[in-house]
Amino acid sequence: MCIRNSYAEWLSEFEWSYYATLTTRYRLTMKSARKAVEGLHKQLSKAGNAVIFFAIEPYDVKEGYHIHALILCPNGLKYQHVISSWQHVSGNKRKPKEGEHESTWNRVELQRYNPKLGARHYVGKYIMKDQSDYDFLH
Repeated sequence: MCIRNSYAEWLSEFEWSYYATLTTRYRLTMKSARKAVEGLHKQLSKAGNAVIFFAIEPYDVKEGYHIHALILCPNGLKYQHVISSWQHVSGNKRKPKEGEHESTWNRVELQRYNPKLGARHYVGKYIMKDQSDYDFLH
Protein backbone atom coordinates (compact mmCIF):
# COMPACT_ATOMS: atom_id res chain seq x y z
CA MET A 1 0.00 0.00 0.00
CA CYS A 2 2.79 2.44 0.91
CA ILE A 3 4.69 1.81 -2.36
CA ARG A 4 1.52 2.21 -4.41
CA ASN A 5 0.64 5.48 -2.67
CA SER A 6 4.18 6.80 -3.10
CA TYR A 7 4.09 5.98 -6.81
CA ALA A 8 0.71 7.64 -7.20
CA GLU A 9 1.82 10.77 -5.40
CA TRP A 10 4.99 11.00 -7.50
CA LEU A 11 3.15 10.31 -10.76
CA SER A 12 0.63 13.05 -9.94
CA GLU A 13 3.43 15.57 -10.44
CA PHE A 14 3.41 14.92 -14.21
CA GLU A 15 1.06 16.61 -16.67
CA TRP A 16 -0.14 13.42 -18.34
CA SER A 17 -1.86 13.64 -21.70
CA TYR A 18 -3.70 10.30 -21.72
CA TYR A 19 -4.67 7.23 -19.78
CA ALA A 20 -4.64 4.16 -22.02
CA THR A 21 -5.63 0.51 -21.99
CA LEU A 22 -3.77 -1.37 -24.71
CA THR A 23 -3.98 -4.91 -26.00
CA THR A 24 -3.93 -6.87 -29.24
CA ARG A 25 -6.12 -9.25 -31.20
CA TYR A 26 -3.49 -11.94 -30.58
CA ARG A 27 -2.35 -13.42 -27.25
CA LEU A 28 0.03 -10.93 -25.64
CA THR A 29 2.70 -12.38 -23.33
CA MET A 30 4.19 -10.25 -20.56
CA LYS A 31 7.47 -10.08 -22.50
CA SER A 32 5.76 -9.04 -25.75
CA ALA A 33 3.61 -6.49 -23.87
CA ARG A 34 6.73 -4.87 -22.42
CA LYS A 35 8.42 -4.87 -25.82
CA ALA A 36 5.36 -3.26 -27.43
CA VAL A 37 5.04 -0.48 -24.84
CA GLU A 38 8.78 0.20 -25.10
CA GLY A 39 8.25 0.45 -28.87
CA LEU A 40 5.37 2.86 -28.30
CA HIS A 41 7.62 5.02 -26.15
CA LYS A 42 10.31 5.01 -28.83
CA GLN A 43 7.75 5.89 -31.52
CA LEU A 44 6.24 8.78 -29.53
CA SER A 45 9.71 10.03 -28.55
CA LYS A 46 10.49 10.76 -32.19
CA ALA A 47 8.44 13.94 -31.72
CA GLY A 48 10.15 14.93 -28.46
CA ASN A 49 10.37 13.80 -24.86
CA ALA A 50 7.61 11.23 -24.30
CA VAL A 51 6.99 9.77 -20.85
CA ILE A 52 5.05 6.57 -20.16
CA PHE A 53 4.25 4.85 -16.89
CA PHE A 54 2.76 1.44 -17.54
CA ALA A 55 1.50 -1.62 -15.74
CA ILE A 56 1.11 -5.00 -17.44
CA GLU A 57 -1.36 -7.44 -15.93
CA PRO A 58 -3.25 -10.59 -16.89
CA TYR A 59 -6.16 -9.93 -19.23
CA ASP A 60 -9.36 -11.17 -17.65
CA VAL A 61 -11.25 -11.46 -20.96
CA LYS A 62 -8.82 -13.80 -22.72
CA GLU A 63 -5.48 -15.49 -22.16
CA GLY A 64 -2.47 -13.25 -22.05
CA TYR A 65 -1.81 -9.73 -20.79
CA HIS A 66 -2.85 -6.16 -21.40
CA ILE A 67 -1.35 -2.80 -20.54
CA HIS A 68 -2.57 0.23 -18.60
CA ALA A 69 -0.52 3.36 -19.16
CA LEU A 70 -0.24 7.02 -18.35
CA ILE A 71 1.20 8.80 -21.38
CA LEU A 72 2.72 12.26 -21.58
CA CYS A 73 2.90 13.13 -25.26
CA PRO A 74 5.59 15.45 -26.56
CA ASN A 75 4.66 18.63 -28.38
CA GLY A 76 0.94 17.97 -28.03
CA LEU A 77 0.81 14.83 -30.18
CA LYS A 78 -2.79 14.14 -31.00
CA TYR A 79 -5.04 11.26 -30.04
CA GLN A 80 -4.91 9.67 -33.50
CA HIS A 81 -1.10 9.67 -33.52
CA VAL A 82 -1.01 7.64 -30.29
CA ILE A 83 -3.54 5.15 -31.70
CA SER A 84 -1.63 4.80 -34.99
CA SER A 85 1.65 4.37 -33.10
CA TRP A 86 0.17 1.56 -31.01
CA GLN A 87 -1.12 -0.17 -34.14
CA HIS A 88 2.34 0.02 -35.68
CA VAL A 89 4.35 -1.24 -32.68
CA SER A 90 1.85 -3.99 -31.84
CA GLY A 91 2.07 -5.54 -35.27
CA ASN A 92 -0.85 -4.02 -37.16
CA LYS A 93 1.25 -2.30 -39.79
CA ARG A 94 -1.26 -2.13 -42.62
CA LYS A 95 -3.36 0.93 -43.38
CA PRO A 96 -7.10 0.50 -42.76
CA LYS A 97 -9.33 0.06 -45.77
CA GLU A 98 -12.06 2.60 -46.32
CA GLY A 99 -15.07 1.78 -44.16
CA GLU A 100 -13.15 -0.85 -42.20
CA HIS A 101 -14.43 -1.29 -38.66
CA GLU A 102 -12.07 -0.63 -35.74
CA SER A 103 -12.49 -4.23 -34.55
CA THR A 104 -9.89 -5.24 -37.14
CA TRP A 105 -7.31 -3.16 -35.25
CA ASN A 106 -5.52 -3.88 -32.01
CA ARG A 107 -7.48 -2.48 -29.08
CA VAL A 108 -6.73 1.00 -27.75
CA GLU A 109 -8.88 2.74 -25.16
CA LEU A 110 -7.45 6.22 -24.92
CA GLN A 111 -8.88 8.84 -22.57
CA ARG A 112 -7.72 12.32 -21.76
CA TYR A 113 -5.99 12.24 -18.39
CA ASN A 114 -8.21 13.77 -15.71
CA PRO A 115 -6.00 15.46 -13.08
CA LYS A 116 -9.00 15.73 -10.73
CA LEU A 117 -8.96 11.95 -10.44
CA GLY A 118 -5.18 11.94 -9.99
CA ALA A 119 -2.66 9.24 -10.74
CA ARG A 120 -3.69 7.33 -7.60
CA HIS A 121 -6.99 6.57 -9.32
CA TYR A 122 -5.30 5.32 -12.48
CA VAL A 123 -2.43 3.26 -11.12
CA GLY A 124 -3.58 2.27 -7.65
CA LYS A 125 -5.39 -0.84 -8.75
CA TYR A 126 -2.81 -1.99 -11.30
CA ILE A 127 0.60 -1.97 -9.66
CA MET A 128 1.68 -4.41 -6.96
CA LYS A 129 -0.54 -7.23 -8.24
CA ASP A 130 0.67 -10.77 -8.63
CA GLN A 131 1.74 -11.60 -12.17
CA SER A 132 2.22 -7.96 -13.11
CA ASP A 133 5.06 -5.81 -14.38
CA TYR A 134 5.39 -2.05 -14.40
CA ASP A 135 7.92 0.59 -15.36
CA PHE A 136 8.53 4.27 -16.01
CA LEU A 137 9.92 5.19 -19.43
CA HIS A 138 11.29 8.67 -20.04
